[in-house]
Amino acid sequence: LIKLAYNTGLVIAADTEIVRVGDRFQRGMNSERGKFFDLEYGAEHENLEQPLMGVIGTFWARGAHRPVWRYLTIDEIERRRPDHTKEQTNSRGTYVPNTPWKTDYVAMCEKTALINVLKFAPQSPHLSLAMNIDDQVLLSPPETPNEVRLHRDGEKPEIIDLEKQQREAAAAGVEEA
Repeated sequence: LIKLAYNTGLVIAADTEIVRVGDRFQRGMNSERGKFFDLEYGAEHENLEQPLMGVIGTFWARGAHRPVWRYLTIDEIERRRPDHTKEQTNSRGTYVPNTPWKTDYVAMCEKTALINVLKFAPQSPHLSLAMNIDDQVLLSPPETPNEVRLHRDGEKPEIIDLEKQQREAAAAGVEEA
């Protein structure tokens, strides 16, 4: 997503910053600084066992006088987290599916904050499409080997027939890569 944002030519920097328990984080707005935040790391910031409080997502747009940023608390990030990645219960007990949310939680929190702030960035069609696809879930197993079902939480699944797309591409003279 960051590469696609840079490819617009209008986003010159994008980044995230973790806020952990023990860090000093203040945000506000005034006539001199506009909307601002101050973050001072606590003594335990580098301790990966220290719980997260939230994540700041930022980007600089070409010609802007200050960065655009948004802060998401862990509760806000958890509300944006897809349902299929959360703790689930079945006949064998409670478990968390083996997804990046389980194996690389901090990186997924950072990605969520970055996606949230990039919604305010100048967007190319490619960036817009990538952000839209990233919100979708690939359901498995497919009903047929040539069918893909995409599902966004709370919406009806979209079914993509791969054979039909290949036939239409061939009829239009497009060769497969």
